[in-house]
Amino acid sequence: MLHAQSGSTLLRESPDGTTVPASGRKRGRVRFLLPLTFAIVVGFVASCFPANAATSVVMGGVGNVASLSKASGMAIPENRYARLNANPPNTKMINVEPNGNWASVAGAQPGSATWNNLVRWGNTLKSRGGTIWVAFGHEPEAHASAGMGTNTQFIAAFRKFVSVIRSTGEHNVQFVWQMTSYAFQVNSGDRRYAPKWYPGSAYVDLVGADPYNWYNCGSGRGQWTQLSTLTQPALNWAKSQGKGLVLGEYGSQQGPQRAQWLRNAGTWARANAGTLKGMFYFNVGPQGPSLGCHWVLSSSADLSAFANGVAR
Repeated sequence: MLHAQSGSTLLRESPDGTTVPASGRKRGRVRFLLPLTFAIVVGFVASCFPANAATSVVMGGVGNVASLSKASGMAIPENRYARLNANPPNTKMINVEPNGNWASVAGAQPGSATWNNLVRWGNTLKSRGGTIWVAFGHEPEAHASAGMGTNTQFIAAFRKFVSVIRSTGEHNVQFVWQMTSYAFQVNSGDRRYAPKWYPGSAYVDLVGADPYNWYNCGSGRGQWTQLSTLTQPALNWAKSQGKGLVLGEYGSQQGPQRAQWLRNAGTWARANAGTLKGMFYFNVGPQGPSLGCHWVLSSSADLSAFANGVAR
C-alpha cells in the first residue's frame, strides 16, 4: 500500500506495520477490461468501461503502465493517487488523500476550503463519461495513517466525502473503501480489524483490498503465497456485504515463480468475476536496498504472464 506523507514522500506498509519509502511517483492510468473471452476484450478501447461487470474484470496497473500496455497490446487502465486540493486525474480509479487529517474533512462546512474542494471534485467527476472508482483515505488502519486520527474520525470523514460529492448530482462515481488485505485477516480484537473502519453500506459501493506476496522481502518470511490465498478473506467479506471487490493494488516480489503466480492470479480473477470487479498491479519500484522488494514486472516471462491474464 502507498501512503503520502510529508509532502510528496510515498510510503508502503508491510503486514507487520512497518513502513518504507517507495520510489515510484504518483501514478497515472487509463482503463481496460478483462472479459472472460479475448474476443470481447479486443472490441474495447482505453476509454471504455466494463459492459457486463458480472463477466469481466478491469485489469489495470499502478505506476509504469506503459510496459504493461505494451506487453498486453492494448491500453491498460491506471489507478492514480491525488490530494484533495489537486485536480482529479482522468482515470478509471482514483485514490484521494486529504490535505489535513480526517477530522478536518469530517468537520468541513460550506464555504471552507475543504468543502469547496469536495464540491469541485464532484463537479469535475460528473462531467466525465463512464463509471469512475474513487477511494478516500486508502488503508486507514495501517501504521502510516496513524497520525490521521481514529477509526471513528475516518468513518465520519469518509461519509462527509461521499455525501458532499453526491450532493453535486454526480451519477458515475462508485466509492471504494480500500483497506490492506491484512485487515480482513486479523481478529476482532485488533485495531486494524476491517469492520471497525467500515463507513456503512449506504456510503460504500465497492470493498477494496491491497494484497501483496512479500516472499523474501520486507516483512516476508520466505513463504510464496498465491493471490487467491491473500485475497480470500476480503473476497468473503465483500460477498457478506453484497458488495463487489476491487484490488486497488496487488503485487508479488520477484522470483522464479512469479510468472506462474501472475498466471494463477489471472485464473483466480476469471473464476471470481461475479464479485471481483477490478485489480491493479503495483508496477512501481524499486523500494530501496534495505527493503529488497522488487514489484516491477520487467522480464519477458513476467510481462507475458500478466498479458495472458489480461487477454483471456
